[in-house]
Amino acid sequence: MRYITIVENKVYFQGRSYPIYFIPKDEFKYKPWQARGYVSGRTIYIREGTRIGLERLILHEIGHILGYDHTWYPFIMHPSWVGRWFWRWNKDDNLQWEKR
Repeated sequence: MRYITIVENKVYFQGRSYPIYFIPKDEFKYKPWQARGYVSGRTIYIREGTRIGLERLILHEIGHILGYDHTWYPFIMHPSWVGRWFWRWNKDDNLQWEKR
């Protein structure tokens, strides 16, 4: 992964660490089409088995910890379903945050 490092139950990003847990699919509190990850406090929870866009998802959840909200633009903080439309045409890895 280019921007983050995961060691045991911690994810490291820009000199900070955040607890991260992978929750089994049947115990995850959201359906796959609703969310693949969420935060509670400074802890990140990811649905186990999520592989596509894992780094982007973790960066998105770190964005929530840092105080960013969802946007309607193809930045890291858009809801995942919005990204599917943008990624279809724009293959660039646009990892920018935008504060609302």
